[in-house]
Amino acid sequence: MKNCKKIAVLISCAILVMCVVVLKNNYLNKNLKTKETVDASDTNIIQSNDIQESMSIIESESEKEIEEDNVADKSDSESEVLEKQVQEKDDEQNVYKNVNKDKNIVYDVGSYGDQIETYDSIEKLATQSEHIIRGKVVGVSSDFHEIGTIYTRYDVMIDEVYVGGKKSGDVITISMPGGIVPLKEYAQEAESFSIKEWENVTKEDLETGYIQSISDDEPLPEIGEECIYFLKKITQYEPDEIYMTLGNYQGRFFIENSAISRNLPKNQEDAITVKNLDEFVGILAELVK
Repeated sequence: MKNCKKIAVLISCAILVMCVVVLKNNYLNKNLKTKETVDASDTNIIQSNDIQESMSIIESESEKEIEEDNVADKSDSESEVLEKQVQEKDDEQNVYKNVNKDKNIVYDVGSYGDQIETYDSIEKLATQSEHIIRGKVVGVSSDFHEIGTIYTRYDVMIDEVYVGGKKSGDVITISMPGGIVPLKEYAQEAESFSIKEWENVTKEDLETGYIQSISDDEPLPEIGEECIYFLKKITQYEPDEIYMTLGNYQGRFFIENSAISRNLPKNQEDAITVKNLDEFVGILAELVK
């Protein structure tokens, strides 16, 4: 009887041990699965973060490329506008420079006047000028008075002021003798155009021809032309603020790169021998300071 009780106790203990082992294994398996799930979740999170980071890099690169393309397009657009402006300016200059070449000049009334005063030195020009400027021609027009005198007025945008109250960027109007005007208008309105001169004018000449007046071989101004001007204001018969160069051609010095010169009538030598622009400006600066 005692042996049966011992056997029953041993069997119970064995069963209890087996239950403990099973429970332990189940616990371990459960923890392992939980860990695998967590690891998998962590892996998914890491992969998701990697994907988001990659997408952010791609989007950033794409935005950068779009911005660069926009900048390039803007640069190309600005370049095209600038080229167009330069071309328009060149066309405008060429139109005026070539306009006289294509005109039908029917009458040429060139003249040579006796200058009351000769300006044979930079010093004399400087001391008698109300304004001394450097600038470029931006507008030109020719007309005539009732008595038949043809004249040209041209606008100069000032780049530099040596003497006078003007400033850089101002536009000043200069008048000079000579010019080219339509023959029909001149013939109808100018008192100096006599009936006798009509006899030599054809109908075509009258409709399309021009009369030209060049004084002392002084070239008419051209758009874009750059000069140094020695000026005084015209007061007689001029209600507007109009200027003239001293001694007509004597106060207009043409700038070509680093050279400077003035145009004189044929067979006349220039007493002003300075032909270098920097040297000329240096002498002028000393005289007016």
